[in-house]
Amino acid sequence: ERAKHERFEAAARTVAEAAASTTAVEAARKRRRGELPAEPELSTRACRLRVRLPDGRTLNRRFHRDDTMAAVFHWIESCDETPLALKWALDLSPLGVKVEVEGPLLP
Repeated sequence: ERAKHERFEAAARTVAEAAASTTAVEAARKRRRGELPAEPELSTRACRLRVRLPDGRTLNRRFHRDDTMAAVFHWIESCDETPLALKWALDLSPLGVKVEVEGPLLP
């Protein structure tokens, strides 16, 4: 009976930790969205960026051509559709570049 109770408590802690982690991720995404620069109107000073996710969905957004890559990574991290993966790839095949990175997009 005691072992059963300990297993139940361990499972309950795991569920609570996962819920806290999810809440923390949601809060971080909301904070990132608030930090993003305003999306510019269509113009010659704006560029459109499309990110393809591992499941085939795409994210689209315009950036001012002077925006930094940090702003792009913050946008990707802020999207609810972005998986919580610790491995991602930057594929610039037309330029002959593909980089695979372990860890978060930004430190």
